[in-house]
Amino acid sequence: MGSMICNKIGLAGEFRVMSELLLRGHNPAKSYLEEGADIVLENGKRVEVKSGHKCHSSHRATDRGKGYRERGIYSFTLKGGGRRQQQNLVHCDFIILWCIDDDCFFILPMATVNVGAISIANTSGDNKWMAYKNRWDLLKRAEERR
Repeated sequence: MGSMICNKIGLAGEFRVMSELLLRGHNPAKSYLEEGADIVLENGKRVEVKSGHKCHSSHRATDRGKGYRERGIYSFTLKGGGRRQQQNLVHCDFIILWCIDDDCFFILPMATVNVGAISIANTSGDNKWMAYKNRWDLLKRAEERR
């Protein structure tokens, strides 16, 4: 059951990001393949999408209540875990993290990601990823360089 919920959240995230891209003038294509990026932009740039709710580290996903989400953290696994044990992101150009409960995005160029997981405790305050919050312009600049 938990795996099915994760798959639905992942798919919802991909469509949520695609809708943002469309509204911002991009023409994204959804990849339905198990391997590789989730979305491909018209210039060939490949985007991996990760989506998540806030969680409290000491509780399983099924135990997450509203109280834990309010003071929890977002945790995104980039390599391994889930249904794809060895996810290969080497061919991706960007990772977009959708923090569902705060409805914000972190647009990370792959060159900035050298870790297997990202945790974000505060989407409106101080964290090392804040420079990439809602930075849709990074994708636009990538479009202009083609």
